[in-house]
Amino acid sequence: MKGVKKTKQAKRVLAAAGMLLLLFAYRSFADDAGEESGTETADTKWENLPEVFSWQDGQGLDKDGTILADTWAYDMVNAAGKYVLFDEAGAVIRRQDKAWEESLSEDYTSTDAEPGIFMLRCTVPDDFSGAIQITFTEKSGCTYTYDLNEENLYAGNLAVPEGSYTVSEAAAKSGTEEYAVSFSEETFEIESGAYVLVNLGLETVAALE
Repeated sequence: MKGVKKTKQAKRVLAAAGMLLLLFAYRSFADDAGEESGTETADTKWENLPEVFSWQDGQGLDKDGTILADTWAYDMVNAAGKYVLFDEAGAVIRRQDKAWEESLSEDYTSTDAEPGIFMLRCTVPDDFSGAIQITFTEKSGCTYTYDLNEENLYAGNLAVPEGSYTVSEAAAKSGTEEYAVSFSEETFEIESGAYVLVNLGLETVAALE
C-alpha cells in the first residue's frame, strides 16, 4: 500500500509541475505579444502628429503658418528633441527624442508642466529703429529664437522648456548700421515656471555697404 501511495503522490507532483510549466509558457507568450502590440500602438499613435515647419519667437508654426498649441507635434527643424509638447498659448513645455518614451503617455498633457520664461530686455540708442535677433541653445542642441523690434519696444518674453541654455547668437542692424549685441555668456538654468531676466545692449560696429 505504501508503494501505491508513493506512486500516486509522484503522479500528483508531476501533474502540478506540468501545470506550472504550461502556465509559465502561457504568461511568457502573453507578455511577448503585449510588448509587440504596445510597440505597434506607440508607433501608429505618434505617426500622424502635426509638424513644425518653422519657429517664430519660440512658437512652432505648421506649413500654413498657424501657431501650434495644446498639442504634441513633430519638429521638422531641430535635430534634437523632435517630439514637442506645446501649451495652450503655443509655448514649448517639453521635448523628447523618442515618441514611445513613458513621458508621452496619453495622460500627459500640456497642463502637467509650465515653461520657463526668458524676459528679454534691450536698451537701444535713441536713433536705433532696427531689429535684434537673439538665439538660445539648450544643451541638447535645440534652439529658440526671438526678435526684438520697435513693435514690441525691444522687450519680450520667450517661453522655453526646462533645461540649460546659453546665448548662441545675437545680431542687430538698423538701416545701414550694424551693431554688436552685448549679453551674458553664463549658462542659464531654466526651471518650470521660472522667470529669468536677460539684459542686452547695443554698440555700433560698422556701416553696412
